Amino acid sequence: MKIKLIIFFALLLLVSCDRDEERNINNQILGKWELVSTRQLKNGSWTNVQNNNSSFVFSKTKVLIESNTFLDNAGEYLYTISKKNYFNDNISEPKSDLLEFNNKRYVIEIGTSNSTQVLTLMNYSDGKIYFRLER
Repeated sequence: MKIKLIIFFALLLLVSCDRDEERNINNQILGKWELVSTRQLKNGSWTNVQNNNSSFVFSKTKVLIESNTFLDNAGEYLYTISKKNYFNDNISEPKSDLLEFNNKRYVIEIGTSNSTQVLTLMNYSDGKIYFRLER
């Protein structure tokens, strides 16, 4: 019985809240991200509209954009991240992680590619605009 209790508590430690906090997108976004490219899908074709020349620095409540981007001017903005439907807050499904600042919404995803952290921001204001940032 003691072995079962030890195994139970060991498993409980493995699924502690620290691991959840690491996966929390609010914590993952913190720090500096370099803009690699900005692409726009409009009228059925992709166009590169900006390469490099900007970075996003996220603190707990603000984002600093260090140089103008395709959609936003350089500056510091308050931001929020929440689970919502991009087009209509009242629809229950599907929900995405939405980054909101400067009166704009972005679907936000964080992943890895070849050991590089990748942050993607998608906006649907003029076709589909896709920011790719890395660190």
